[in-house]
Parts: sequence; C-alpha cells; structure tokens
Amino acid sequence: MVALALAAGVVTGPINPLCALIVQSRTPERFRGRVIGSYTALALAAGPLGLLAFGPLVDTYGPAAGFAAIGGGLLLAALLAAGAPGLRRLAGSA
Repeated sequence: MVALALAAGVVTGPINPLCALIVQSRTPERFRGRVIGSYTALALAAGPLGLLAFGPLVDTYGPAAGFAAIGGGLLLAALLAAGAPGLRRLAGSA
C-alpha cells in the first residue's frame, strides 16, 4: 500500500502546477480572478468531499478497497485526459 501511495503521489504531483498554468494562460485577464477563485474553491472542497465519500468505503471494506477505488478513479481520469482534444491542442500551443 505504501508503494501504491508513493506511485500515486509521484504521478499526480504535477497536476496542480499544470492546472494553474492552464488556467492562467487560457483565461482572459478580465475573468482571471473569478476563474481562479472558483477553481480554488472547488479544489479545496474536493478533500473533505473525498473523505466523506471514501471514509465509509474504507470503514466498510478496508483500505485495499479504498486504494482500488482511488486507483480506478485516477485511471479513469487519465484515460479521459488522454482523449481530451483540448489537452492535445494545449501541447501544440506551447
């Protein structure tokens, strides 16, 4: 479980800096404050909402089920990101 947690941390570590770069470079200046504020509010709400969702799962089925659920969610997010046309356009605009 420690190795899986370490791997998940290494893989997901660059997400926040990349999201900040995308938000700042793609948002028109007049909307930037609102967009960054909304993004930050949603990001800060994700932690407590994750605890509410996965706490009972881990209590009921154990830590292995929690790691499997989180791993499945990360895999789904990676597959969706790999197929997102907006991210492919972003790679060509740098």
